[in-house]
Amino acid sequence: MKNISSKAQVSMEYLILVGFLTIIITGILGIGLYYSTTSGDQLKETQIHNFGNKVVGASRTVFYAGEPSKATIYPFLPEGISGIDAVYYNGLYYLLINITASSGEQKLSFKSDVPIMIDSSNPITIASGVKMIIIEADASHAVISQG
Repeated sequence: MKNISSKAQVSMEYLILVGFLTIIITGILGIGLYYSTTSGDQLKETQIHNFGNKVVGASRTVFYAGEPSKATIYPFLPEGISGIDAVYYNGLYYLLINITASSGEQKLSFKSDVPIMIDSSNPITIASGVKMIIIEADASHAVISQG
């Protein structure tokens, strides 16, 4: 009888140990997944900020240089973009980029101190990758298009 209860005790201790390790490993994997998703969103947001700042900066340069001016830039656009638009709101011009992140839909805006517009005949596509963006000055705006 002593031998049977000893085996049962060892089995019970083994089950408790396996259960405890399973809970710990599941928690560690959950934390790792959360931080990998968060860092991926932060990387995407940083890449979008670089894209927006390059476009707005080049637009400013071209607009102040005058009408025959033209600039070509090659910024990187990450995945998850659902729209790019130039808007005029409350007396200011903005480049708006809509993104889909793990937390949901977000809109990032980049204020431009010069009038900007996106060429409707050749808009910026939302596919990820390096884009050839052409910015030309006309009499009243910096016109942004994809080359």
